[in-house]
Amino acid sequence: MVAPAGRPLRLERHVAAVRIALYDENVKSLHVPSVDVMAASVGEIYGPAALGVILTGMGQDGVAGLRVIKERGGYVVGQDEASAVVYGMPRAAAAAGLVDRVVALDAVSRTLCELTGIGDAAM
Repeated sequence: MVAPAGRPLRLERHVAAVRIALYDENVKSLHVPSVDVMAASVGEIYGPAALGVILTGMGQDGVAGLRVIKERGGYVVGQDEASAVVYGMPRAAAAAGLVDRVVALDAVSRTLCELTGIGDAAM
């Protein structure tokens, strides 16, 4: 999922389906769109089946959302410092104790395939 500039994105449950929703509302956040908003909605909807990934970026965006994923029993993968252009967001998530596994950027897709059992883990 990629959110356009200035528009928060989150998942919403509608009857038996989950939909991606974009909002025009004025969000009181330093980061818009925010990883926190999207990740929190993933944790709220999918609970222990939620899988979060935090990649390169500045600041602490993502920490609050990943905390929701972890509180509901989900799993979080974080990018390692060596492969991150800016290690701020992965560092903040790891420092908060929210990252279950740290991997290089080129190992993220393989790790997701391994964790979900979907696709070719030999990627």
